Amino acid sequence: MKNRTKTLIYFILFNLIILASCKEDIVRLDPLALPEDMSMELYIKNNFYTPLKYDNYLVYGTRQDTIRCRYFVLSCLLANNEKFEISVTNWFYQGGHSKGVFVKPYIFGPNDTTQVCNSIGNPDSSYCDGANLRYIISEDYIYEANDGANGSVNITYCNPITGKMSGNFRSMMVAKPPYQDTLFVQGSFKNQRYFFRSN
Repeated sequence: MKNRTKTLIYFILFNLIILASCKEDIVRLDPLALPEDMSMELYIKNNFYTPLKYDNYLVYGTRQDTIRCRYFVLSCLLANNEKFEISVTNWFYQGGHSKGVFVKPYIFGPNDTTQVCNSIGNPDSSYCDGANLRYIISEDYIYEANDGANGSVNITYCNPITGKMSGNFRSMMVAKPPYQDTLFVQGSFKNQRYFFRSN
């Protein structure tokens, strides 16, 4: 009886060890645990999209080896591996915090009265702050904001200490060749977390 009990205990322990060591090989995408105050509303051709996850960051760039910029990207993954991106560029010559962008509207098209430009070095080289929108269906099917039509990215809040940004956007977008169809996007984002990414 004692041996039978001992065998049963070993059998149970062996099965527990086997069960504990079995792990699923498939990595499942967990729902994104967003902070309560972080949100985004995105409408593409009047259809509402819910981002699955975000990759928001601020990185430094350089032109002519000396002219430095701050480049912010809000990138979100949508269903079917589609992506939507908002980018904002500021230049260090403009001042401001090194890990944030200016709170202001960035307007597309000929009616932009908010753009800040400066010729540095070569008189023909003008460096302007600005923004862009991209909707990426696949590697060869990409829409970008159309400079010929009025639209904007309006940054309404940026806290470089906490790494949070809010704003809204709207624009007509045109597909890059060989496609050339258009679509309209609009939406807003609130308290989007972002992180500094070194080059």
